[in-house]
Amino acid sequence: MPQPKILASFLAFGLLTAGMALTACQAPLPSMATPSSVSPQGLSLRVRPVLNDGMRLLAATPLKTAADVDALEIHLQVKAGSGGYLPIDAATGEPSAETTNPLKLRVEGPLDPTLSLTFNHLKRETEYRILARAFDGAVQISEDEHSSVVVPVSTSPNLGPVEVPLRLVTPFGAQTQVSLDLWGLHAKITRVRVSLSNPAQGVVAELDLPRANLGKAMTLASLRANTPYTLDLTAYAQGSLTPIGTASTLIPVATEESVASRSIPMTITGDMVLGSDLDLVAVDGAGNLHVAMSRIGSVTDLVRYSRDGSVTTLRLPYAVKSFDVAPNGTRYVVTRDERALRILSDAGDFQVLVSSGATCLDVDAEGNCYTAGNSVIRKFAPGLTTGMIVARDFPYLSDALYAAPDGVLYLSVNSAGAGFYRIPSPNAEPEWVAPAPSTWARAMTTYTDGRILAAIDRNGLWALDLAQGIWSQVLPPSQAGGGLAKDVKGNFYVTGNGTLRVF
Repeated sequence: MPQPKILASFLAFGLLTAGMALTACQAPLPSMATPSSVSPQGLSLRVRPVLNDGMRLLAATPLKTAADVDALEIHLQVKAGSGGYLPIDAATGEPSAETTNPLKLRVEGPLDPTLSLTFNHLKRETEYRILARAFDGAVQISEDEHSSVVVPVSTSPNLGPVEVPLRLVTPFGAQTQVSLDLWGLHAKITRVRVSLSNPAQGVVAELDLPRANLGKAMTLASLRANTPYTLDLTAYAQGSLTPIGTASTLIPVATEESVASRSIPMTITGDMVLGSDLDLVAVDGAGNLHVAMSRIGSVTDLVRYSRDGSVTTLRLPYAVKSFDVAPNGTRYVVTRDERALRILSDAGDFQVLVSSGATCLDVDAEGNCYTAGNSVIRKFAPGLTTGMIVARDFPYLSDALYAAPDGVLYLSVNSAGAGFYRIPSPNAEPEWVAPAPSTWARAMTTYTDGRILAAIDRNGLWALDLAQGIWSQVLPPSQAGGGLAKDVKGNFYVTGNGTLRVF
């Protein structure tokens, strides 16, 4: 049995505006209704269909759209004594539950967006129901339950126009929205294969999402009640058939009511070539990836790989020594030559927070920016341009600064008193921790086991046991020694020899 195709049509409430009045050539009917010319013996009613032709979605079964409509019928029914509505026999003009020739107006061919239809000779003080039906060939593809309107006719001569809803077939009612929560090297993704399946039918729908659509929510519709669905997502890089990331989620559907929306996390690990061996890296709270790339001639490119697929580059006419990004995406740099701390706008405009003497910076999880220099460490709260001194009379020239989640500050020093220090609380005395494994650190963070992880300049990635003061190498110099960052999901980003690695 062939698998149903995926429907990709737009949600459009296309109101078909008033246009020509269409009449059918049928014999006049006694005092009820006729689709012919207006008679002084009754009232006329003009009808306009309002089409709901589906949604852009991944569907378990195909939905019908306006393009599938070959014919449109508008039925006139009258309220019976029992409270229901009966068809009107076209030959007699009388209500009849048994009629095989119901009174209706029929239009063949594609829907005309200017179409309107007119019923004439309607009785006063009578309640009618207008029922719209759409056909694909001989098959009805509209739902009677959602394609009608009740029209009470009084003595007023003004009856129209009346808008009649026309809802095309939706085989099953359950739907949900799913979005991708991308982390890691999402910039490598060029497409994501989406597959929806259930145990009884197997794969019921498949779709390739292009890179430009990864930031948008998908609507999964036409889901069967009492059915457990599985949604599988597989990410691919340009020109490769080997997956670079996978994710899966179970979507249990109990009824035809909407299912709660969900976000599916996917982390892309591995390597991505950058082309510089002195790249600094940072990740904001939304998972957007930021890289500071050193260029020839004291030039730095700040590149942002956004989760929506866009890539933007901000060229700075100076070298950057230290770089980090706040959770809200605000970018901070310490310049190499003038040793100034700057906060940058997306256009490259900047505000100087420290004019000289700054050597390194770090931004904590709350967005506070710390900078070391001029024998002090300053803390800049989010949105403030004046820093509060949290450590003073610090005699060492720091090369890297790390504000740990517990409030402890760690420093890497390569001048007099070279090694690693910790400042356990504001304005506390610096405490010696351990000598450097070789040279100084470029960046630090906390490893998965609580050790301090440090990218040692051109000499790999190392982890420091604080209790014993012992270093262990995590990655060799061929794979690390430039930048280091950690995102809120616990993924690590390291640069070295022109490559960005996520693990």
